[in-house]
Amino acid sequence: MKIAVIVVGSHFSGKSRVINAYLKPLLGLSLRQRLFQRKGKSGCILSQSFEESRSEGKDKIQRHAHFDLLVLAARPDTESPSQLLAIEKLLTKHGFKHHRVVMDGDPQSEPYCKRKAKEILGHLDA
Repeated sequence: MKIAVIVVGSHFSGKSRVINAYLKPLLGLSLRQRLFQRKGKSGCILSQSFEESRSEGKDKIQRHAHFDLLVLAARPDTESPSQLLAIEKLLTKHGFKHHRVVMDGDPQSEPYCKRKAKEILGHLDA
């Protein structure tokens, strides 16, 4: 089963920090790496939110749909601009089961960031 985890939060909510500083080390990756293997599955991390990216979400997801595991970042659907609902629709179209990990705490708190990284990892391992 293909799995995608969308880290959802407002601008400056700590999405990239959790992904880059806390999740990547759990996956054995350095800061610049984005491709990984986990339990025999291939994965890719796209830490820049779709709203901040220059490429369109549709193109980005199509280019990465061959992976078994994806980690993405997006702003909540209550904010403008938000591509969250469109991203989820595209992920479903490409056969991904997707989960949201909502950034709703203090992004400067190390225990909070570690907990969110482990939550992401738990979804990837499901």
